[in-house]
Amino acid sequence: MSLHVVFDTSTLVSAALRPDSIPEQAFRLAILEHHVFVSRETLGELDRVLKLKKFDR
Repeated sequence: MSLHVVFDTSTLVSAALRPDSIPEQAFRLAILEHHVFVSRETLGELDRVLKLKKFDR
């Protein structure tokens, strides 16, 4: 059964910055097996947060 899945920005940040973390595993599973939805606002916030100096890697 395919689900509709939405992640908040903090989960997406964790998934992006921490490979093999629980958030990254959940995101990967959702992308592969379900329908993932995201708002423009969330994508904008994700973009702004990942550009912060503390996340500069």
